[in-house]
Order: sequence, then structure tokens, then C-alpha cells
Amino acid sequence: MHEVNDRSRDIGEFVPAPDDDMLICRCEEITKGEIRKAVHEGMWTMTEIRRYLRTGMGLCQGQTCAKLVKGIVARELEYHLQHLNRQQAEHQ
Repeated sequence: MHEVNDRSRDIGEFVPAPDDDMLICRCEEITKGEIRKAVHEGMWTMTEIRRYLRTGMGLCQGQTCAKLVKGIVARELEYHLQHLNRQQAEHQ
């Protein structure tokens, strides 16, 4: 099994999905497509995505979107959410 942060992995190209316009982070108005595209551009951790897109930095501080963002990242990287959480906790 690959490490979550193994940047040599090829996760494929970004392919737009019909629901990419779904709003995930309401405070910062970030869509599912923007998050998916960020993952395909190399932002594989919550910290990188937060710094790049500002998800979780609005008024709610990620209380409404953090789990959704993690789920999207896990799906794009083809990891189980529990494995992603454990790997990112070890690297912080």
C-alpha cells in the first residue's frame, strides 16, 4: 500500500464531474470541483488544501466542511477515510 504523501503515484488527470459545482465550503465559497482539481494538481493533505483554497478558514473554521473535504480528498486519492486521517495525523 502506498503512503498518502507518495508524490510519485499517478492519480490520473482531472476529469470534471457533473456535481463539481456543488458548494462544499460555504464560508469561502469553494466547490467540490475546485477541491478535486487541487488534489490532481498536487495538494494531497488538508493543510495544503486549506492554504491553497482557504477551505475551513471562514467563519465556521471548518465545522461544516472539514469532513466533506476529507471525504473528497480520500476518494480522489482512492484511500479509505480512516487511513487518510491516520496518515495525516502522523505527518503533522
